[in-house]
Amino acid sequence: MSLNLGKIISHYNKAKDLLDKLEIKYEENFSKASQLNSETYSDKFKKATISNAEYPEIYKIARDYHDYNLYIPSDGSLFQFSQEQKNGKLEIRYAYLESPFEIKSYEDFLKENDCSFQEVQYEFFEEYEQYVSEANLKKHITNIRYDYSETQYNELCHPTSHIHIGQQNHVRMQLAYTMLPSNFVAFIMRNVYWERWKSFIQDDKNRLFYLENCKIYHQIPKDYLSDLDKKDICIYIK
Repeated sequence: MSLNLGKIISHYNKAKDLLDKLEIKYEENFSKASQLNSETYSDKFKKATISNAEYPEIYKIARDYHDYNLYIPSDGSLFQFSQEQKNGKLEIRYAYLESPFEIKSYEDFLKENDCSFQEVQYEFFEEYEQYVSEANLKKHITNIRYDYSETQYNELCHPTSHIHIGQQNHVRMQLAYTMLPSNFVAFIMRNVYWERWKSFIQDDKNRLFYLENCKIYHQIPKDYLSDLDKKDICIYIK
């Protein structure tokens, strides 16, 4: 079953609705919202991701060059969403990049300096950037990435649809379905922002809204999920 850009953008908008429902403030990079294509990322970011650069450097490039779709000011995390066709085959990448720095949000930074965002807006953002650049690194970072690659599919070896957890690519969890942006953000909210999610789903309407964003809309074509793959350890949603 083909998956077109319109469907992915539709569920990208649903992902933003979920963040709104959870009252997680975000800033959107509108220049990347209409295409959701990795070609819009800066050359510096693309070079860093295939080099031996340390994660803090890669993160800082992504933030400074606005190589993200959504930015969460409260904790500095970034979301990236991209899809493209390579030789007629679908490639999808979603990423959650945790900030590697122990930092306060811009709003909290202002409060500590007896200001509010409503009063000064981004007047002191340069000072905030300086504060961020001098912040200590976290001891542990857990990044999460979703890949769908028909070109790299290899039966029982490299699944078409999978989730990477951690800074390296060694942890690869096979999925038996195709994730859309709303699925990915629901997964992040459920597993990373657990305290907020736990409170959120106490309301029946919120619970139904969350579960709606977990629904699977696209199965993997049989050419990219064999009968042997289905017998392997694999995450299903029925």
